[in-house]
Amino acid sequence: MQTFDIPDAVLATIILTGKLMEALHRSGALPEAQGGSAVKQAVDQLDKTGNEKAAAVLRHYFEAWLQFSQT
Repeated sequence: MQTFDIPDAVLATIILTGKLMEALHRSGALPEAQGGSAVKQAVDQLDKTGNEKAAAVLRHYFEAWLQFSQT
């Protein structure tokens, strides 16, 4: 069995989540504004709990979705 370190697992999870959100949007199941709102809520929650670095990661990877939540 292969072992993975935490940074690899986290990056893979973020990338997969982004791809799933894109696929849901393309299928019409997830409007951009709702996806953006979900990302914004996650970022806000991380900021409020003192996890600014984690919030910064989401801002970086989901910047486009955050812009959709502001429209």
